[in-house]
Amino acid sequence: MSKAIKTNSAKAWLLAARPKTLTGAWIPVIIATALAYSDHSLKWPPALLCLLFASLMQIAANFINDLIDFRKGTDRNDRLGPERACAQGWITPRAMETGIAITLICACGAGLLLLLWGSLWLIAIGIACVVFAFLYTTFLSYIGLGDLLVFVFFGFVPVICTYYVQTGTITEDAVISQILAGLKEGLANA
Repeated sequence: MSKAIKTNSAKAWLLAARPKTLTGAWIPVIIATALAYSDHSLKWPPALLCLLFASLMQIAANFINDLIDFRKGTDRNDRLGPERACAQGWITPRAMETGIAITLICACGAGLLLLLWGSLWLIAIGIACVVFAFLYTTFLSYIGLGDLLVFVFFGFVPVICTYYVQTGTITEDAVISQILAGLKEGLANA
């Protein structure tokens, strides 16, 4: 399969983005948006920006994981799961670094636009998303903190933030929803 894919081609980038993982980013945003809708507070622009931010952060995390695991040598032929772009030679490490930077810049741009509907504390959340996208792969998942990060960044962050930018508040239903979304993704990751 790797011989049919040209280095740094669009197909290589699509495979590296791992589109199948995007549902994990989308579901918490959709849950929060449905909750905002049920509370008569649906706002499409921030909902779509949250979806874009979540998608770009998921793709960036996939790129980071691909590059870091390649550099660590953990993406060997006997690994389980989908093939990795750097390990297969589909994307060069230098191109992957550039791809990570571009994806994160675009995600941060979407995040900054959310300030039109939110508060400055969203900047801290955005910074944490970027920092922990790197820390997850580099060492936190190796010391037993991966599940906690999945709970926070697939539960609290997308549900609470998406709900907040649409409604201007955080409700008990949003808190319960973020717990359920975080647990669901954590269990799916286990």
